[in-house]
Amino acid sequence: MRTTITIEDGLLAEAKRQAQERKTTLKSVLNEALQLGLLQLDTDSDPEASRPLLSYGSGGVQPGVDLSDSASLLSLPRRPGN
Repeated sequence: MRTTITIEDGLLAEAKRQAQERKTTLKSVLNEALQLGLLQLDTDSDPEASRPLLSYGSGGVQPGVDLSDSASLLSLPRRPGN
């Protein structure tokens, strides 16, 4: 598909340099960069995708506990002192 966009001079120069260095087309470099950038935006917008769940102590999460269900977490009995 053809479209017209405005690209900053420095970005275009870097993309052309990459294309020449990799012996490929400017189109290929721009498509790859855009695809990688969009994937990164998707990852940034989904906090669970970018941060691992941390567990402290031993044994991990107790069986039957769903950490993604806040309503069920609130209904769990609390240990004294917590």
